[in-house]
Amino acid sequence: MIKNNFQKITRSFSPLFLGGLLLVMGCAMATPVYKADLNNVQKPQMSLSDAYEGIKRGLQARFYGNGFRSEDIHVTSEGFSFTYKGDRLSARYDQVHNLTVIDDPNTKQGNAYILDWGGTLSFFWKSQDEAQGFVDAVVAMKYYSSKQALADDSAAFADFQEKAKVWQALSQKPPLPDEARRFRVLADDAVQNKDFDKAANYYEQGLAIEPMWPAGQFNAAVIYGELKLYPMAVVHMKRYLALKPDAQDAKADQDKIYIWEEKVNE
Repeated sequence: MIKNNFQKITRSFSPLFLGGLLLVMGCAMATPVYKADLNNVQKPQMSLSDAYEGIKRGLQARFYGNGFRSEDIHVTSEGFSFTYKGDRLSARYDQVHNLTVIDDPNTKQGNAYILDWGGTLSFFWKSQDEAQGFVDAVVAMKYYSSKQALADDSAAFADFQEKAKVWQALSQKPPLPDEARRFRVLADDAVQNKDFDKAANYYEQGLAIEPMWPAGQFNAAVIYGELKLYPMAVVHMKRYLALKPDAQDAKADQDKIYIWEEKVNE
């Protein structure tokens, strides 16, 4: 297990000032082409790991060819941050309510798809699909950070509990499949390098292959707790305890669930 490998993650989410890197909106002929309401997020089609990657892909597409490094992007339940030309820049989801993609043919970049972030700053892409993909990823991340994600998991968890009982009854537990083991190795390496966003993504992919993986469920829960993605921390810790109800630290792990649930309510 990786419980002792964590250090407290501290990030400062402040308004995203990019100066000349971002395009301030205002062209009269700009046309709204896509809109999302962060106050009313619904269960997305994309998974949480896809949401992580979607935000990263969107930022990479925006800054491609400008010395931008994907490993410098960090995504959490509160927002995202990244390093660009030596400056650490960050943005919170609660800075915006509506994300509107604008098609503006009058920018210096030529025809560009612009995303207004809170009415003062904008990102722009050459591709509408890239702009919309970024918006969808932000909305998905907002959902997975919400109480609704936890409520929507109740049916899936009930199904998991039944499968967990079957797994517990096995006299010999099957080994972790090779494909899932690959993601375990990658996740452990990411933790060693303190890249918790990437570790969470790898654990999600491994658990998609083999959900009856107690260490994977536990480690994913701890990582999400560190990332302040409390609904997902609860989801995975409940699954861990369903698989290991008699674990040595079961009471302490249940206490973590109580704390994380309270943070979700806050």
